[in-house]
Amino acid sequence: MPQFNLQFQVEVIEDQRQLNGARYVSLEGPGDEEAQGWAIALNYGQSKDASLEEADLALTGPNGGIFAGLESGKTDIVTDDVSGDEHEMLELTLRISGGDGDYADAAGEVRLCGDILAGGGRITVSA
Repeated sequence: MPQFNLQFQVEVIEDQRQLNGARYVSLEGPGDEEAQGWAIALNYGQSKDASLEEADLALTGPNGGIFAGLESGKTDIVTDDVSGDEHEMLELTLRISGGDGDYADAAGEVRLCGDILAGGGRITVSA
Protein backbone atom coordinates (compact mmCIF):
# COMPACT_ATOMS: atom_id res chain seq x y z
CA MET A 1 0.00 0.00 0.00
CA PRO A 2 1.56 3.33 -0.99
CA GLN A 3 1.91 6.02 1.65
CA PHE A 4 -0.22 9.11 1.17
CA ASN A 5 -1.49 12.24 2.90
CA LEU A 6 -4.55 13.67 1.13
CA GLN A 7 -6.59 16.73 2.07
CA PHE A 8 -10.21 17.27 1.12
CA GLN A 9 -12.71 20.11 1.24
CA VAL A 10 -15.98 18.42 2.23
CA GLU A 11 -19.64 19.30 2.28
CA VAL A 12 -22.19 17.91 4.73
CA ILE A 13 -24.59 16.01 2.48
CA GLU A 14 -26.80 14.73 5.28
CA ASP A 15 -26.94 15.18 9.05
CA GLN A 16 -29.83 13.14 10.39
CA ARG A 17 -30.94 12.68 13.99
CA GLN A 18 -33.10 9.70 14.89
CA LEU A 19 -35.84 9.59 17.53
CA ASN A 20 -33.61 7.35 19.68
CA GLY A 21 -30.92 10.07 19.77
CA ALA A 22 -28.62 8.44 17.22
CA ARG A 23 -27.04 10.67 14.58
CA TYR A 24 -25.94 9.80 11.03
CA VAL A 25 -23.71 12.09 8.95
CA SER A 26 -22.66 11.91 5.29
CA LEU A 27 -19.78 13.99 3.93
CA GLU A 28 -18.43 14.24 0.37
CA GLY A 29 -15.88 16.34 -1.40
CA PRO A 30 -12.97 16.71 -3.80
CA GLY A 31 -9.28 16.67 -3.00
CA ASP A 32 -7.31 19.90 -2.71
CA GLU A 33 -4.61 20.95 -5.21
CA GLU A 34 -2.16 18.22 -4.15
CA ALA A 35 -4.90 15.57 -4.17
CA GLN A 36 -6.34 16.44 -7.59
CA GLY A 37 -8.41 13.66 -9.04
CA TRP A 38 -9.25 12.23 -5.61
CA ALA A 39 -12.64 12.40 -3.92
CA ILE A 40 -13.89 11.32 -0.52
CA ALA A 41 -17.20 9.98 0.77
CA LEU A 42 -17.49 9.43 4.52
CA ASN A 43 -20.53 8.22 6.45
CA TYR A 44 -20.57 7.82 10.20
CA GLY A 45 -23.07 7.08 12.92
CA GLN A 46 -23.11 7.99 16.59
CA SER A 47 -25.20 6.64 19.41
CA LYS A 48 -27.16 8.88 21.77
CA ASP A 49 -24.11 9.16 24.07
CA ALA A 50 -22.03 10.45 21.10
CA SER A 51 -19.82 7.36 20.80
CA LEU A 52 -19.01 6.32 17.25
CA GLU A 53 -20.73 3.11 16.24
CA GLU A 54 -19.91 2.94 12.56
CA ALA A 55 -18.03 4.72 9.79
CA ASP A 56 -17.47 3.92 6.13
CA LEU A 57 -14.89 5.62 3.93
CA ALA A 58 -14.54 5.58 0.15
CA LEU A 59 -11.56 7.28 -1.47
CA THR A 60 -11.71 7.36 -5.24
CA GLY A 61 -8.83 8.46 -7.40
CA PRO A 62 -7.87 8.56 -11.03
CA ASN A 63 -6.51 4.99 -10.91
CA GLY A 64 -8.82 3.24 -8.46
CA GLY A 65 -10.40 3.39 -5.05
CA ILE A 66 -9.85 2.45 -1.42
CA PHE A 67 -12.67 1.39 0.90
CA ALA A 68 -12.45 1.20 4.69
CA GLY A 69 -14.58 0.71 7.80
CA LEU A 70 -14.30 1.96 11.36
CA GLU A 71 -11.61 0.43 13.56
CA SER A 72 -11.73 3.10 16.30
CA GLY A 73 -12.29 6.81 16.67
CA LYS A 74 -14.01 9.71 18.30
CA THR A 75 -15.81 12.93 17.54
CA ASP A 76 -15.86 15.98 19.76
CA ILE A 77 -17.88 19.16 19.53
CA VAL A 78 -15.60 22.12 20.23
CA THR A 79 -16.75 25.73 20.61
CA ASP A 80 -14.41 28.40 19.26
CA ASP A 81 -13.67 30.86 22.09
CA VAL A 82 -13.49 33.86 19.78
CA SER A 83 -16.37 33.32 17.34
CA GLY A 84 -18.57 31.01 19.40
CA ASP A 85 -18.93 28.70 16.37
CA GLU A 86 -19.19 24.98 17.00
CA HIS A 87 -16.79 22.65 15.19
CA GLU A 88 -16.94 18.88 15.10
CA MET A 89 -13.48 17.36 15.38
CA LEU A 90 -13.08 13.87 13.91
CA GLU A 91 -10.26 11.44 14.67
CA LEU A 92 -10.80 8.03 13.08
CA THR A 93 -8.74 4.94 12.38
CA LEU A 94 -10.27 2.86 9.61
CA ARG A 95 -9.36 -0.66 8.47
CA ILE A 96 -9.09 -1.04 4.69
CA SER A 97 -11.65 -3.58 3.55
CA GLY A 98 -10.93 -3.51 -0.17
CA GLY A 99 -10.01 -1.54 -3.20
CA ASP A 100 -10.14 -1.51 -6.97
CA GLY A 101 -7.90 -0.54 -9.87
CA ASP A 102 -4.33 0.21 -8.72
CA TYR A 103 -5.51 -0.31 -5.12
CA ALA A 104 -7.15 -3.73 -5.56
CA ASP A 105 -4.66 -5.26 -3.11
CA ALA A 106 -4.81 -2.41 -0.58
CA ALA A 107 -4.60 -3.47 3.05
CA GLY A 108 -3.88 -1.91 6.43
CA GLU A 109 -5.20 1.20 8.12
CA VAL A 110 -5.91 4.78 7.19
CA ARG A 111 -6.14 7.65 9.64
CA LEU A 112 -8.62 10.46 9.21
CA CYS A 113 -8.68 13.84 10.96
CA GLY A 114 -11.35 16.41 10.29
CA ASP A 115 -12.69 19.77 11.32
CA ILE A 116 -16.35 20.10 10.32
CA LEU A 117 -18.47 23.23 10.58
CA ALA A 118 -22.23 23.50 9.97
CA GLY A 119 -22.12 23.00 6.19
CA GLY A 120 -18.69 21.51 5.55
CA GLY A 121 -15.05 21.50 6.47
CA ARG A 122 -11.65 19.92 5.89
CA ILE A 123 -10.53 16.32 6.20
CA THR A 124 -7.03 14.86 6.03
CA VAL A 125 -6.57 11.15 5.25
CA SER A 126 -3.20 9.47 5.65
CA ALA A 127 -1.73 5.98 5.43
